[in-house]
Amino acid sequence: MRKSSLVLVAAVALVWTIAETGTLSGQSGARPLDLIVRAAEALGGRSRILAVKTITIEGYGQLAYQNGGGNITSSPDAPQKWINVNNYVKIVDLERWQARVTQTQVNDFVFAAARNMRGVTSTQALDGEVAFNVGADGS
Repeated sequence: MRKSSLVLVAAVALVWTIAETGTLSGQSGARPLDLIVRAAEALGGRSRILAVKTITIEGYGQLAYQNGGGNITSSPDAPQKWINVNNYVKIVDLERWQARVTQTQVNDFVFAAARNMRGVTSTQALDGEVAFNVGADGS
């Protein structure tokens, strides 16, 4: 299921790039439309792709902590400070031009503030052309 979502996102990005630029760089001898048609067929056909109303992306990862420098000391050999993203969910509503990203970040170095060691959940949203943050209390 997740693999097909990744392929769908890649196909949409590819179509967007070709629609914007009119070309597909790096593909010698192949017509861009052929690649798009094959990708669409692999995902169930053009009509199935056009019927997609919502895309949900879930995951986790790490960010390099850069406040005050990236390493725990000024030595170039010092370990990097990291922020763990333990929960990441992005929902894109293609019909209503809305998107919402919720993620929990936890600082991953010993001398971080206790509040940050428990994790901070943030939510950003986009409704049409209006972007906003959602507070922890829902406001």
